[in-house]
Amino acid sequence: MLRTRRLAALALTVLIAGTTAAGCGSHERGSTPQPSGSATAPATATPTTTPTTTPTTGTPASGGTAAHPAPAVAARHLLDWSRIKGDTDGTLLSNGSWVLSVPEDGSSFALDGGPKGYGGSAPPGFKVNDVLLDERWAVVVLQDKEESKPERATVYHLGHHGRTWALDGSSTAPTTTGGSWTLAGDTLIHATTRKRSYCEARVDLAGRTAQVGYCAPSRHGWNSPILGPGGEAILTFDDAQPSCRTVVSVHGTTATPFPGVPDCKAAEGALLAGGAVWAVVPKEKHFEQVRVQARDSTGYHDLGPGVNGTLTACRGAVYWARDPATDDGPAQLMRWDGHRLAIVYESGHGHAFLGQPSCTGSALVASSYSDQRDEAVYTALH
Repeated sequence: MLRTRRLAALALTVLIAGTTAAGCGSHERGSTPQPSGSATAPATATPTTTPTTTPTTGTPASGGTAAHPAPAVAARHLLDWSRIKGDTDGTLLSNGSWVLSVPEDGSSFALDGGPKGYGGSAPPGFKVNDVLLDERWAVVVLQDKEESKPERATVYHLGHHGRTWALDGSSTAPTTTGGSWTLAGDTLIHATTRKRSYCEARVDLAGRTAQVGYCAPSRHGWNSPILGPGGEAILTFDDAQPSCRTVVSVHGTTATPFPGVPDCKAAEGALLAGGAVWAVVPKEKHFEQVRVQARDSTGYHDLGPGVNGTLTACRGAVYWARDPATDDGPAQLMRWDGHRLAIVYESGHGHAFLGQPSCTGSALVASSYSDQRDEAVYTALH
């Protein structure tokens, strides 16, 4: 569940208990490779030889309409990536200074980078269900294996060794069973409940305070929170079959649908300064395949195909995975910075696919899986 791409297609199960809609985790994933069950190896980051290339093409000078977005042409601008050493059967994250690793079975975690690292095994009956890393903070989320108890999270202050604190079912904004987690800067978002409604909790890690924000209506849920430079976006959905899905911006307790997105077809979205990016599902039977679109001051843009559940905001831009165009072609990591579309990473050949990229503050992590070689890499973003 930690290792591979998050798939919103499988995260739209709404568990109705009275009037409460239980949302699904933002890091649920599909196409899971076979786990190794091995312990996590010590993880370090080493340079690779991936070159940086000059863009050769760009996007159109102006956008189209919501009904007819202007096609964007991608530049090839590969970034300099460094390999993260460790167990690629599990999860590997790096911010350039710290490495956070979890084996595929979620039995333990290791956080290395300071004078004395953190780590250990999950308590009996629990597993590591999610991990988040930024420049100042790391968050390790535990879920009981029967998924009947609220999740437990430990927050690590990386700049102050030994300072940790917990979030659980007894917190001011209690955690839930399953649910979405996201981290950006000093802000952590997780799922909570209030008066039988499924809500989001917004935690200020520096101040150790929490506020309950948006709450879904009866028989509705939400997931896929993304904190972008333009604010917070989430995906809301109802319990219909198929579910009606709407990507919205969140301001306090108010959710506003993105303009120009087809009704009930959204998969996820992110807000940029002066614009937005979102994914829509053209065919419900092929939920993993999405079309990525964007809006800026010039209009609407068609950014091409993408993989559901891989949209990630980081350092003023939005990234997502694109599957190979041919059987032996490379999988690609795409970037939209609000004005230009670029290919910033390509996997090796051999039936590869990319996991969901992870923003770790001023760095971006990409994971590639293939029948030839798996790798986790990171790049510093400026």
